[in-house]
Amino acid sequence: MPIDADKPELFNDLTNIWHAFHDLSTSRPAGMSACGLPWLEVSRFAEDHGIDGADRLRFCRLVRVLDVEFLSAMAKRREVRRGNDRLRDSRRFDQPGEGV
Repeated sequence: MPIDADKPELFNDLTNIWHAFHDLSTSRPAGMSACGLPWLEVSRFAEDHGIDGADRLRFCRLVRVLDVEFLSAMAKRREVRRGNDRLRDSRRFDQPGEGV
């Protein structure tokens, strides 16, 4: 099965939003976990690309929705990793003569 077999369909009118979201992701603050995109960066991107009025509001709202979904996916991935780490650690100490 191809890697992107479960990838959702992206409607043509949303392609620019998707690319903008990826471009904006490079301005995401670094930290211990994924942080939201700064509103000023999203707004500045819209301004720099001539997006104004109702289109600007729509653009900012759609980027924010993508960002919320991205952060949610990252949080889920982090929880799975923590669970896998706990499971691995518990197995390591279950074996006689191994561990500490």
